[in-house]
Amino acid sequence: MLLAVCLLGSVILPNSYEWAMRNFRRDRFSIFKAVGVGAVLAVSICFLDRISEFLYFQF
Repeated sequence: MLLAVCLLGSVILPNSYEWAMRNFRRDRFSIFKAVGVGAVLAVSICFLDRISEFLYFQF
C-alpha cells in the first residue's frame, strides 16, 4: 500500500524543477520568497560547523 502511494505521488506531484519554475519566476518575485530563501540559507550556514560521524563508521 505504501509503495502504491509513493508511486502515485511521484507520478502526480511536480518535480523540483517544475515546482521552482512555477514558484520562483523572475516576473513574480516577492520579498517574502526572498526572505524565505535567505532564512534557509542562514540556517544551513549555521549548521556547517557541526561535526558529524561518517555514516558507515560502525559497519
